[in-house]
Amino acid sequence: MPRLKPSDQEERNRIVRACIAGNQERQGIDDVGLAKYLGVVPNTVRNKKKRPETFTLRELRLVSRRSGATRVIKKAPPARAGQGRTDKITIQF
Repeated sequence: MPRLKPSDQEERNRIVRACIAGNQERQGIDDVGLAKYLGVVPNTVRNKKKRPETFTLRELRLVSRRSGATRVIKKAPPARAGQGRTDKITIQF
C-alpha cells in the first residue's frame, strides 16, 4: 500500500520540531532548560514539541532568541487569477 502524503499541517509541525530540536542540540539546551527559560514545566515543553501548533508566538520568539537563531522570513508571491491562495509564510530559525 502506498504511503500517504503528510498534510500541510503535519509538514509545518515537522519543520517547527526540526528547528527547535536542531537549535537545542547546537546550543546544548535540554527540555528542562528550555522550560525554565519559557517559564513552564518540562512536561509542557514536551507536549508542545509533540503538538507544535500549541506554541504561542511569544514562546516561539523566546525560543528563537534563546537559541541565538537568525530569522529568515519568506513570503510567497501573490497568486495569479485562478491559482488559489498562496500566502504561505516560512520562518526558519
